[in-house]
Amino acid sequence: MTSRLRFLPLLLAITIAGIACSNVDVNSLFSPPPETPAEESSAAPPAAKPTTIHEEQKRYAIGPTSTGSGLERLNSYRANLIIDFEGTRNGDASTGRIESLIEVNRPANALHQYLNVDATIPNTKNPAGISEFFRLGSKVYISKDGESMSFETAADTPVSPGEMGFFELDKLIIMPPTVSVPPQAETLHGVTVQHYNFTEQDLETGGIIFEKVYGDLWIAESGNYVIQYVISATVQMPTPIPHAHILDKGKLTLSYTLTGIDTGISIIPPANIKASISPLVNLPRLPDAEILTIFPTLLEYATATSPISATLFYQNEAPAEGWVEEKTEAFEEKSRLIFSKENKVLTIIIAPTNN
Repeated sequence: MTSRLRFLPLLLAITIAGIACSNVDVNSLFSPPPETPAEESSAAPPAAKPTTIHEEQKRYAIGPTSTGSGLERLNSYRANLIIDFEGTRNGDASTGRIESLIEVNRPANALHQYLNVDATIPNTKNPAGISEFFRLGSKVYISKDGESMSFETAADTPVSPGEMGFFELDKLIIMPPTVSVPPQAETLHGVTVQHYNFTEQDLETGGIIFEKVYGDLWIAESGNYVIQYVISATVQMPTPIPHAHILDKGKLTLSYTLTGIDTGISIIPPANIKASISPLVNLPRLPDAEILTIFPTLLEYATATSPISATLFYQNEAPAEGWVEEKTEAFEEKSRLIFSKENKVLTIIIAPTNN
């Protein structure tokens, strides 16, 4: 395997099957420099020069660092996010609207995401149309691309929508650390808030490069969390953001609103879907894994890890979970690993993708 392969994205297909069955992500405050001491003279000393004080423009700090800041103290809430965008992704036109609604009921250990993709996004596995994710305790229900599935996870390993391939568009919400305009006290959705305005000069350069920004931000006085965030901007994203890669450059308008605070939101999964235990959910996965496909016995994901590193990862991590390595084959740019445990066979196939 040549050194160039270390930079190839990989496609990993992982299957588990019963032995009897087939294997299937800084006021400066300063005075003029002191005068050089002169020789003593009987003449009266010159009048002292006035001290000049230079002050930087006053800045007003923003408390929350993300829309998720402070939400852990809420029992329940709804987070609605709408994005309209137009630009390019991987050189092709990417345009449309995405609506996301996340509902959380913490006492019930329940979460629901509704996702409506009315957009053309080239080279993505997120399908157009409506998808839903439900998690109630250890049970997970997914409806995506016209298909439904359910499974059960270990109690200490909860699964998030992003891990199942859903968009995590809150990653596109970048908070200004400070702003130059003082906030205004208002009431929004029945909550007393501080309303801030910001521009591209208030946003620090990071994974997203902002131009021509018009933004508004409302923060709850009690609780210090984001109630609403609105931005219209021209952006560039030199590095793709996992689970939020909708464009590389272009224009976007984003609106985030938090409602239903501590109202005891009821989250009810689809009826008549029986949850089954999926051993794939608890298998080790590379940190940048972007899930492409998941079925009860098949998991497919992409990663930027080199083929050799990915192979070594599973040779080290799978046995730690009780899997016994039975066979490993490496040929050119691909590898196949076979493990067994109890009455199951785990097959891992590692191969580079076209891009």
